[in-house]
Amino acid sequence: MASPAKRLKSDEGPLPITIFVVEDVLERKYSNGGVYGTSYAASSVNQYGSISPIIIHEKHMGVLKKDKSFILMKYITLQDGTLKIGIQSVLMHTKKPEKLKEEVVRSFQCPMTVCELGRINSLNVRERVSVKGEVTKVSDVMHSNSTKRRIVTLSDGNAAIEVKLWGELVDSIVAVGSTVVVTCVHVDIYQEKRSLNSSGSTEVKVLLMIVDTEEDFSGTVNGVSFDESNLSILVDEDFMSCSSEQLKELFPESTFVENVKVRGTRRRSIIMSIEKEAVDRVGDERETKSEDGDDRLLEDVVDLMLKDDSSADI
Repeated sequence: MASPAKRLKSDEGPLPITIFVVEDVLERKYSNGGVYGTSYAASSVNQYGSISPIIIHEKHMGVLKKDKSFILMKYITLQDGTLKIGIQSVLMHTKKPEKLKEEVVRSFQCPMTVCELGRINSLNVRERVSVKGEVTKVSDVMHSNSTKRRIVTLSDGNAAIEVKLWGELVDSIVAVGSTVVVTCVHVDIYQEKRSLNSSGSTEVKVLLMIVDTEEDFSGTVNGVSFDESNLSILVDEDFMSCSSEQLKELFPESTFVENVKVRGTRRRSIIMSIEKEAVDRVGDERETKSEDGDDRLLEDVVDLMLKDDSSADI
C-alpha cells in the first residue's frame, strides 16, 4: 500500500482528463528565446463538445500529435478555458474516445469559407474560418525577438480584412491582385478592429494569379468610403480599392467633396497610383474672355440702336 505522502503526490492537481489533439503543434518563442508550443484539442471536460486551445511546454512538444489521444494529468486550466501543459504535466497515450464528436472535429479542421468579408465583424473572437478574397496589399516581413509575421489584406470589393501570417507562412507567395483562399484562421480583435491570425493548419491557396499590367483611368469621384475596413472610391461608375494615404491626398479633411476629378493607374479594382487632375484654368479664362466679348458686343449693338432712334427723331 502506498504511503500517504505518495498518495498525496499522485493525487495533486485537477482530475485527469482525456484530450484528442486536432491540430499539429505550432512552435513559438518567448521574448527571451525560450520555446513553447500551441495547438487545439477536444477534451472530456465538456464531453468533446468544443475545441479548446492548449499551451505546451517544450518538454512535451514532440509527444503531442494531431489526431492522437492522451490522458492528461497535472495541468492548469486558464480563465479563458485554455489548457496549459507544463513541465510537471503527465501525458499518457490512449485510445480514441468513443464519445468524440466527429462533426466538431471536422468543422474545426475544415471550417466554412467566408467570401463576404464584412461578415468577419460579426464573428466571435477565436472563431475559426477560412477566407477568400482578392489580395490588395502585402506588407513587408516584420521581425521581433520571438517571431516574424506578414500582413496580407484581402478584399471582396465591398469589405476588406487583414490576415496576419506568422512564422514560415511569411514566405508564402502572395501577389497583389491574386485571388486566394487562406484556410483555418482565427478571429482576433485589437483596439476594436477585427483581423485574422494564421494557425498551425493555415494554408494559402492561390486560385487566380494575376500577371496583367496596370491600366490608366480617369474620371470624377462620385463616392468615397473612409471606413478603415473598406477604403474605396467610386470613379464615375467603377468601384476601386485604395490606401489610406491615397484617400488623404484626395480628401485631406476626410470629408467628401463634389466634382473632384482624378486620374491614375489601377490593377483590376486596385488603385496603384492616383492624383487630382489639374483644373483647366486656361479653358476657364478663355470662356470668361468669350463671355466678356459677347457682353461688349451686345452693348455696342444697343448703342447703335439708340443712335439710330435719335437720328430718326431729328
